[in-house]
Amino acid sequence: MFKILTIQLTLLAIVAAHRPTSVYTPSVWEFAKIGNKRHFYLNTYGYCNYTIKAMDDNKKFLFEKTGNSGSNGADVHLDGKKKHLGCGKITLTGGDGKNFIVCANFRNNWTEGICRINGGNVQYTVQIYENIHVYNRKV
Repeated sequence: MFKILTIQLTLLAIVAAHRPTSVYTPSVWEFAKIGNKRHFYLNTYGYCNYTIKAMDDNKKFLFEKTGNSGSNGADVHLDGKKKHLGCGKITLTGGDGKNFIVCANFRNNWTEGICRINGGNVQYTVQIYENIHVYNRKV
């Protein structure tokens, strides 16, 4: 009985440890706010926080999308065209200052995803870099 309980607790701890970096919803965190401009990082992989090479300004983006959220927010579709989506930078400008972003539904081995811009009349820029490491994530 004690062995079974120990195994269950160990498995629960492993699942809990992996939950923040779920393969379905990468973390998005705000790193700067200047006036009505908010800057976010999209951490598709753990190395995004630790590697300068992951988001080098001299490196070309896999793609860049800009637009306006309109009055009801906007869904920004991320399509790497069969290339792995790497780390990203997101800038939101305008709106009511309570704007936020949620990224989810990363699929097809992380070559596609979606980010939801919540807030009215927000200008957005989403810059996604190509992944610097290739992982075979089955999602």
